[in-house]
Amino acid sequence: TNDDDDDDDDGDDGDGDGETVDNEDAVSIETLGEGEEEIEQTSKDVKSSQSHEHETPVKQQMPHDAQNNDKMNILEVCSFQEVTSSQDEVPPSQSSIEERIVVDSTQTVVTDARKHIRPKPRWGHTMTRISNNRAILYGGQGHLEDFEETIFNDVHIYNIEEDMWSKPINCEGLARQWHSTTYIPERQLLISFGGETLCPKRGTRVTQEVMVLDTEIFLWYPPTCSGDVPSGRSGHSATVLTNSTSMVVFGGVRSGRWTNTMAVLDTLSWKWVAPKTQGDAPRPRSYHSATPVPREGKSWLVIFGGNNKNQSFNTVHCLETDGKTWTWINPVVSGDIPAPRTGHSATLLSDKRTILIHGGWDTMMDVEGKDMVFGDSYLLDTSNWTWTKNKVDSELFGDDNEENSKGPKRVGHCSILTSDGVLSFGGRNTERDDVEFCDDLQIIRKT
Repeated sequence: TNDDDDDDDDGDDGDGDGETVDNEDAVSIETLGEGEEEIEQTSKDVKSSQSHEHETPVKQQMPHDAQNNDKMNILEVCSFQEVTSSQDEVPPSQSSIEERIVVDSTQTVVTDARKHIRPKPRWGHTMTRISNNRAILYGGQGHLEDFEETIFNDVHIYNIEEDMWSKPINCEGLARQWHSTTYIPERQLLISFGGETLCPKRGTRVTQEVMVLDTEIFLWYPPTCSGDVPSGRSGHSATVLTNSTSMVVFGGVRSGRWTNTMAVLDTLSWKWVAPKTQGDAPRPRSYHSATPVPREGKSWLVIFGGNNKNQSFNTVHCLETDGKTWTWINPVVSGDIPAPRTGHSATLLSDKRTILIHGGWDTMMDVEGKDMVFGDSYLLDTSNWTWTKNKVDSELFGDDNEENSKGPKRVGHCSILTSDGVLSFGGRNTERDDVEFCDDLQIIRKT
């Protein structure tokens, strides 16, 4: 068989990248590309299938001042009208329900500035820090008011210092879960790639679409990409390397298969390439973490965890590059090594060498018939590849009521680094009968 057959099943529009099958885990073998692997997926894959109607797009003209070199060919931007849920409604008498954030002398961004515009509980979302004091949350999967599962398309802004959520007006994007977002601070662009999106005929489909959120004016637009466009996938990682314009996409799952292929997007030219790599690549996996670590004259991308059909991983892999050559390194680690896990979070600390791992689950193990969800955290020192168990659990952050805390155990959450520690939002805890999706903020401090 050929991987192109899966493009029709997924609804992807581009050519698939070359991939091969892991002999140990697959039922059948198909050679699709040198040195790359795919294996079949089982029901343990963390995704759901559901039907949902698409929102009606409303076209908006791109402001003239926003049309820089990245957007010269963009004539219009698509946003979506949202029906506000009952929990978000605020009586008209409440003052200051809108706030205008001044971007420059000519542009403003209108946000909903009502206190406690908390995002709905969810997992499979992204949370990306865009400044010292702000982070953007996008997408994910959760419940509607009637408890029907859905994929969200909303965007929320979290003010870290004020512990306040706000919501840009008319800034909904493509509904996605298990996608990636990557921030380009020099141009204030948030890049979203892949994930699962809504499909009226099949509930969900995997997408290869790239969309960019201009965080100066909070409008989405599709860049014109060229080159070796990678196939659609979810549960992958996408990371901009330090001191680089390259966004590296690795792994993921698609059409019941896992992949260990790598693709690189130049975020200046919007051109995809599939560079040749040296060394032994990690086994195919999804829901792993990929953390950029700066090195003198080079960049590292540290891969940890993830899962495939038959197992979850606790191995560490490092992709080293100087921008010209790409080499996989498989370091020998020591210390208190974490249990295999997937769907965890990984955050580089301020020393630029230590990675904090939090949460996740092992889909191959269960506790009284329920998947084992972790609430622990570990520190990986990349200068000597030594693991240390963090001795302090996460705790509720901000002025939220302690009764709203969902506890430290969670999977499918997102974490960012703040001056107080590593801040996590959302996730899921299938061990507790009273908790499914989470909407609390938890802070983890290094010990």
